[in-house]
Amino acid sequence: MSAITFLNRWSVRLALALGLFIILAVNILRFYNLNDIPYGAQVDELAGAVTVQCLATEGIDAHKRSWPLFSDLNFGSPKPPTYLYPAVLWTKVFGYSIGSFRALIAFFFLLALLGLFFLGRALASYEYGFWLLLLGSISPWTWNFSRVSFESLTAVTFIVWGLFFVFNSGRLRNLVVSGILFALAMYAYPPVRMQMPLMLLPILLYRSSRGGFAIRETLILLAAFLVAALPLVWQILGGQLMTRFNDISIFSKEYLASVGRTGSWDDLVKLFVWNYGAHFKPDYLFLTGDVNYIHSTRRFGILSWVDVLGLLSGVVVMILVFFKLVQVKLQEGTDARRFIALLVVCILIAIVPAALTNEGLPHSLRTIGAWPFVMLLSGWGLWQGSRLVPAFNMAGVVLSGIFALALLNVYFREYPQKSRGMFGFWTREEVMAARTEEDWLRFMYRYRAQDYHFRYYLMNNKGLGCSQTRDMWFTLRDYLAAHGAQ
Repeated sequence: MSAITFLNRWSVRLALALGLFIILAVNILRFYNLNDIPYGAQVDELAGAVTVQCLATEGIDAHKRSWPLFSDLNFGSPKPPTYLYPAVLWTKVFGYSIGSFRALIAFFFLLALLGLFFLGRALASYEYGFWLLLLGSISPWTWNFSRVSFESLTAVTFIVWGLFFVFNSGRLRNLVVSGILFALAMYAYPPVRMQMPLMLLPILLYRSSRGGFAIRETLILLAAFLVAALPLVWQILGGQLMTRFNDISIFSKEYLASVGRTGSWDDLVKLFVWNYGAHFKPDYLFLTGDVNYIHSTRRFGILSWVDVLGLLSGVVVMILVFFKLVQVKLQEGTDARRFIALLVVCILIAIVPAALTNEGLPHSLRTIGAWPFVMLLSGWGLWQGSRLVPAFNMAGVVLSGIFALALLNVYFREYPQKSRGMFGFWTREEVMAARTEEDWLRFMYRYRAQDYHFRYYLMNNKGLGCSQTRDMWFTLRDYLAAHGAQ
């Protein structure tokens, strides 16, 4: 064995050990101090918490509906069963603190990371899985979302594992599981309801190109998908799940009037193209990310420095492939160009739902369905670069460690103060300071128009029940209205 070969081998082993340490450390810190960072609770978190606690304690949702499929909040999108019922089981064990609800989403995200690793292994090798696990762990795109109790991130978990079972489909039952998981992703988050059906065709076409995936297998997967999605489709067609989209879509008459558009096809196409292109702005991708402090620290783009390295490495490798200077294949002899094409197509599809909306653009949450495919793309570049140049392993891992330190430093030291206004910190401050019945009466009066703030803190800091707090809220509102109070 030559000295260079010996050094390369030990360099790879050291990089693997360091990478595993980074993965472990970052994901332990994902659960650190969830009750206080972010400080307070955003209204969507409180709405979900009240609904789940009502189901867990009284078998009704926040508005006294027994065990609903979707729980309508009277604002925003209804809470889906893919969040409600796992949360009921989770909180039976871990309680109803905001930290507990956030820990559930962090746990869901760990499942997504685990799925990425096994997906990389199913597609190619353990090395590919390692890079996917590392990239996913330090991703700034998902870091904030994995520490707040937004059910949207659960869709990522279902997409990742659905992909795993598609590409590990030696048995027919795997195809059934895959179809069900893809359907569950649509339950979990509204934008995925458009994204997932559009993605199925390129996914199935690519899977068939790897061999062993005939018409029979395709029909089995589609049948499982459609059967699992039927209750969702029924509610969409009935209009119960379309209220939020109707309010924020580019088709909204109020929105079109506000921007001086008539709603012609020409207007709609221009709006869509403009919105779509906003998701490729350099500052969004590389510098500041989403403008919303709930979604981002505003100190990094949605792509980490290591994502950028992986994407650049992938471009270089594909240029080398084009000029036939190297040969790159995945398992089963599949041409890498088809794989890259699949990832790019799925990323482009995932941006479509966000581009059809009219607020908060570019929006990192409505495009979250693109995240697994971006990880697969940048991870592929890192994996191929490390295969061609062994020293690339250490370079990628060291850069990952540096970026992880920078992200964690900003998040735990700067972010809590900068974001506290977005999470209603003053509500929690008022509750923590309440000592007397008079303090609680002032609190109830102040939050008479914000039922989820009102009810969550009365349930968890005052010890009242779900139905009791709902009745108190309506009684107070009716009393104030009768006496002319606003």
